[in-house]
Amino acid sequence: VTGVQTCALPIYRSEIKEMFSFKTLISNKIKDFLAKHAQAEDGAMIRLAVHIRRGDYKVWMGGKYYFEDDVYIEHIRQFLDHFPDRKVAVFICTNDRNLNVNGYREALGIESIYCPRGNEAEDLCLLSECDYIIGVKSTFSLMAAFYNDRPIYWIMDKNIPLRLGDFSSFEKLFMTV
Repeated sequence: VTGVQTCALPIYRSEIKEMFSFKTLISNKIKDFLAKHAQAEDGAMIRLAVHIRRGDYKVWMGGKYYFEDDVYIEHIRQFLDHFPDRKVAVFICTNDRNLNVNGYREALGIESIYCPRGNEAEDLCLLSECDYIIGVKSTFSLMAAFYNDRPIYWIMDKNIPLRLGDFSSFEKLFMTV
């Protein structure tokens, strides 16, 4: 052993996914929800998942990764700016039961923003079914990226603008968590 760690996770991805797969009731509910809210006429709609972590994040690590709505709105806006000719549906998963979804719609000028307020398993499944994931440093959003190999962007500093090249993979982030 040379002291260099290797990750066997990619080799066993399918086995891990099978062991921790979503119950059929949950996956069907999420697929139906997405079919209802994320279908473009031409089938080219981008599904953006936004994981807003509140509650414990207000104090965890001194609130380093706790962000107000304006930070998430700005990162969503920056994401939308990368796809000016595409329709984007935004799905917000959060533990903030008082999140003002209409405030997001008004601030961004789009109606296709949804917050299903599901349980933890439904939120994880929904995050994993979207095309991109934005959130804060969290193993919850990291696992969502793992399930379907989705690109994920962690907001580490509210002042750093979002670039598509900054989206990462589970494997890259897992080794740095």
